[in-house]
Amino acid sequence: MSRNNITIGKPIANTQIYIVNKYMQIVPIGVTGEICIAGDGVGAGYLNRPELTAERFIDNPFGEGKLYKTGDLGYWREDGNIIYVGRNDFQVKIRGLRIELGEIENAISSVDGVQQSVVVVRKDSEGRQLICAFYTGKDIDAKDIRNEIGKKLPKYMLPHIFTHLDTMPLTPSGKLNRKALPEINLENLQTGAEYVAPETEVEKLLCKIMAKTLNTERIGMNDDFFELGGDSLKAIELISECEAEGIHIELQSVFDNPTPGELLKSAFSKFENIETYSESDFIELHKLIANNRIECIPESKEVPVGNILLAGATGYLGAHILDNYLTNDTGTAYCIVRGKSAEDSKKRLAELLHFYFNNKYDDCKRIVVLCGDCSEKHCGLPADAYQGLIEDVVTVINSVATVKHYGSYEFFQKTNVESVKNLIEFCNESHAKLIHISTTAVAGSDFDSEMLVADYPEDVTFTEHDLFINQPRDNVYVRSKFEAERVVLTAMQNGLKANIMRMGNLTNRRSDGKFQWNYESNAFLKHMKAIIDLGFIPSNLLDLKTEFTPIDEAAKAVMLITRHFSDKCNVFHIENTNQVSFDEIYHYMSMIGLNMKLVDNDTFIAALKETENSINTKYIFETKSVKMVICIMTAL
Repeated sequence: MSRNNITIGKPIANTQIYIVNKYMQIVPIGVTGEICIAGDGVGAGYLNRPELTAERFIDNPFGEGKLYKTGDLGYWREDGNIIYVGRNDFQVKIRGLRIELGEIENAISSVDGVQQSVVVVRKDSEGRQLICAFYTGKDIDAKDIRNEIGKKLPKYMLPHIFTHLDTMPLTPSGKLNRKALPEINLENLQTGAEYVAPETEVEKLLCKIMAKTLNTERIGMNDDFFELGGDSLKAIELISECEAEGIHIELQSVFDNPTPGELLKSAFSKFENIETYSESDFIELHKLIANNRIECIPESKEVPVGNILLAGATGYLGAHILDNYLTNDTGTAYCIVRGKSAEDSKKRLAELLHFYFNNKYDDCKRIVVLCGDCSEKHCGLPADAYQGLIEDVVTVINSVATVKHYGSYEFFQKTNVESVKNLIEFCNESHAKLIHISTTAVAGSDFDSEMLVADYPEDVTFTEHDLFINQPRDNVYVRSKFEAERVVLTAMQNGLKANIMRMGNLTNRRSDGKFQWNYESNAFLKHMKAIIDLGFIPSNLLDLKTEFTPIDEAAKAVMLITRHFSDKCNVFHIENTNQVSFDEIYHYMSMIGLNMKLVDNDTFIAALKETENSINTKYIFETKSVKMVICIMTAL
C-alpha cells in the first residue's frame, strides 16, 4: 500500500476528529487538512513544555475541552475513514518555491529497486538550502534516479544529493527517525557526468563563472547547472556574471542548455531552434480571422452550452469558468485533472474550488473529475471513459496552460501545444465546439521586456484580426501560445468549429477582491514587487500603460461568448479597456506608503545590478502591498 493510501480508520468511541485548514475551518470530504483530535482521550498538554503545549493543545472551537493539533495531514473518505497524507512540517520553501518533500519521496519510491525513501533539506556552509534524498533497496546510480524522477518533477524539486542506506534509522517506537539520518558532504556536488576540461579561453571563463555561482570547486563542460544545485535565481546570477565578462547568454538558454558545452554552442545562435515565418505563411489564416471586427459581429441567439469537457479546471481562470458554467448553465462539467490517482485528482480540484468558493461545490453532482493528462494521447484516459466523453460532450473549453515564462521549450510545447492537438482530435471525433483560451501576449510583448528594454517599439497594434506581425517569440510561453493558436486556426480551416479567446492581465475578482491561491507565481505581481523592493522606478516607465482584467469578469465573458457561439467571428480579446498608466500606479503606491524614487533608465539598470544579489534572495515574498495596489486599480 502506498503512503498516499494509508487508511487510519475512523474515530474511536468518545473521540472526535476534525480535519481543518490553516484558518481552523473544517474542510469537506476529500479535501486535505490538518487532523485534530478532541474528546476524552486528549490530555492537558506536554510535560514541562509550555510553549509546545500552547501551540498544539488549544481550546476546542467546535465543542468542549481541548483540541489537539497533530500536525498530520489527511482527508475524509466518503465511507468515514481517514486517509493519511503526510506531515504539514514536510512542506518547505526553497528560494521562494514551495516544495512538498513527500511528493519527492513518492517519486523516488516509485523507481524500480527503491524500497523506501526520505527527503530532507540541509544547509551547506554558504547557507544554501540543498534537497538531500536518502533511500534503501538497490544501490542505484544517482543520475539514473534523477533522470527517472525528472519525468515527474520539475527541475527545482530534484534532489541535489542521493545517499544509499542499508536501512532507515528508526525511533524506539518503530517510526522513521529523520534526526538520525547520517551527515553527508554538502560541498562540491557531483553529477556523475564524465569530467571534460574546458580548453578555450571562453570555455575556461564560463566554467569559472558557473563554479563561482554554484560555490563549487570545479565545473566541466558536461556538468549540468541544475544538477549541481542551480535554480532559476542562480541562473539569473549566472547570466549577470557572464554579461559582466562579455559573454552574452539569454536566461532561457540556461534552461534549454544547462551544461557549459551546450550553453556556449547556443550562445551565438540565440534562436536557431525557433521556426522562422514570413507573412506569406499566414495569408490563408489571416483570411480566416479577417472578419474579427466590430462591424462584422453577427446577430446570434443564445444556444445551450450543453455538457462540457473542461481542461485546466484547477487553474485560476479554469476554476472561475467552471463556477460561471455551473451557476448559469445546465449540464455536466467533465474536468480532466492531472493526479496520481482518481482520488488525488478529485482532491486537487476540491481544494481549489473550496479556496475560491468556500463550500459552494462541496457536494456538486454536476462535476465529474477524470484523472488524465491532456498532453497525452486520448488525454491519458481509459478507452471506455474517452468514448463516453465523445458521446456526451457538446463543448470543449481548453484553459490548460503552463504560464511560467522560463523553462525548457520542450516542456511548454507538450503542455501548451500537444494538449491543444489532442483536444482538437477529440472535437473532430465528437463534433464538439472548441473554446481555446489564449493570451494577448501572443502579440510578442510582455511586462518583462517592456519594462527593461529602452528601445521597445511603441504603438504596436495587435488586434483580433492579427496573428503573425513578425513579433518576437523568444519567450517560451509566448512562443508556445502562438504555436497553439496556429494549430487551432489550421484545424478551423479543415472544419473545426472553434473560438480563440485571448486573455489580458488576469487579476483579483471584482466581486470581492479574491486573488489566486498561488499568487507568488503571478508574473506581473513578481515584477512589481521586485521594483518595490529595489525602491526605484524608471521615469520612462510612467507613460507605459497596462490593464487589470478581473478574473470573474473574464470568466463571465468567456461563457457569454460561448453561449452565443458563432464561427463568423472567431477570435476575441478579453481584457479591461480601461488601461492604467504606471504614473497612476506610482501615485497609488505613494498613497499606501510605498515611497518609490523616480530615476532615469540607466540609473535604474545600474541600481538593479548593484543590488541584484539581495533582490534575488527575496524575489518572491509576501505581496500584500502590491495586491492592495492591484485591487485598487481593478476597482477603477
